[in-house]
Amino acid sequence: MDGSSERAGASQSSSSRIKVGHLSPAARSPTLTLTTPHRRFRQGFSTEVAEFSAGKDEEARLRALRMRSLAPKTSGRDYAQHLRQIGREEATSKHDVFVHKILPGLRYFFQKHHHLNISKTYVIPDDPGVPEAIRGFNLGKRVDNIRTRGDFVRNNAEYLEMLQSVGGETEAERFVWRSKDWIFSHQIMATLRFFKRRHGHLLVPRHYVCPPDPELARFNWGFTLGSVVHDMRDKNKGFYLDQEPERAKALAEIDFPWELKSAHTWQIRDVPALAWFRRQHGHLAVPTYYVCPTGRGALASGLPKIALGMHLGRYATRLRQRGATSPLDELKVKQLNEMGFAWSLPDHFVRRTLAPVVTFYVAKYGHLSPPLTYTVPWGIKDVPRWAWGMNLHDRIYSLNRRSGNRWAGENGSREERQARVALIELTVRLARDKHSDEVLDGKVDGMPSWEETCEPALSFLRKRASREVAGRGRSSSAKSS
Repeated sequence: MDGSSERAGASQSSSSRIKVGHLSPAARSPTLTLTTPHRRFRQGFSTEVAEFSAGKDEEARLRALRMRSLAPKTSGRDYAQHLRQIGREEATSKHDVFVHKILPGLRYFFQKHHHLNISKTYVIPDDPGVPEAIRGFNLGKRVDNIRTRGDFVRNNAEYLEMLQSVGGETEAERFVWRSKDWIFSHQIMATLRFFKRRHGHLLVPRHYVCPPDPELARFNWGFTLGSVVHDMRDKNKGFYLDQEPERAKALAEIDFPWELKSAHTWQIRDVPALAWFRRQHGHLAVPTYYVCPTGRGALASGLPKIALGMHLGRYATRLRQRGATSPLDELKVKQLNEMGFAWSLPDHFVRRTLAPVVTFYVAKYGHLSPPLTYTVPWGIKDVPRWAWGMNLHDRIYSLNRRSGNRWAGENGSREERQARVALIELTVRLARDKHSDEVLDGKVDGMPSWEETCEPALSFLRKRASREVAGRGRSSSAKSS
């Protein structure tokens, strides 16, 4: 009775140990899956063998041998079939990802952006307008793996053909294998050629954005060409050109200017625009806010295409400021002086406009007291044509900022303003002599009184020129020869 109870206890202990063996750390490992009866049987057999090796009782040894005899036999053919089944499952999974995720994702991207140059960080948005099967799909990562590792298409001609069939009709609209090459060839070079056809040069403004033009591919509409060109010129950044001599060669073939403010710009835009202004207006005292016209009429008048809409007044102002405060290239100064560039607008106005008008008026009437409404007649040969219609009274007495006497009261230093007034006074005296000789035939009796008809205006101008003006003390003279 005691023996049977001991055997029963040993059997129960062995049974409990077997159950504990099934719950060993190896059995609980996440990498071990007991999904089939065969695998569970083999696991139990291994546990029993381990207990036997550890010196367990005879009952455990007999149980292990009995389980081993009952284990199904596996052959090499069965194992090979098992591997083939795993391969079929993996192939089915890859096929589903490629056909039902990647290809629809590429078609969606092309529909939205009209190209297939997909960045590696692109994720399809989780929006209602997106097909549900591809919402939130990390398309950029999959595309990057295809480019770098050949995922899905390596040694698979069918997948490669399916991949190449997505997109548009041209090569630029198909799957992109090298992103930077595609950007340089199909965006940068294409839009630079378009810009040159339209504007006749490649001085692309920094904020230029490609318009929605039929000459451009759809994926280039809105391309920020100005920003890209600016980054390419920055040698520290080296965008698209670093270690790529062929790209630099391609840019040189279309005469791409590496320096925006270069002699190239000076010769093809600045000088022709100034020359055009002189032909149109007879002088080079370009007003500060003058903007060159646009359109076919401006081109027909001889304005270079590159200068259409150019802020010529601002540019002329910068030239004057540089000429007065910092060294300017000697060749440029010489060329500007030969063209008659006005380095000081007030001095140019007094010498080229006001002095001839005063000479004409005083020589005709003998005084400098014009009526309030007097304007220079049109067609007078002795007066520049840009002065026809000018109100002489306003230019002497008015304080209006646009049509008044800022030339005497505000612009330039006090010495410069006094010199201008002195020039006008000398002009009045010479014109009175001319009036005496030509109108009065040398008779002094008919000459208007200087103190009554000339001195009031000159005294007013002297007073204006002698006062100190805050912020106006800097000399306005420049590089004039």
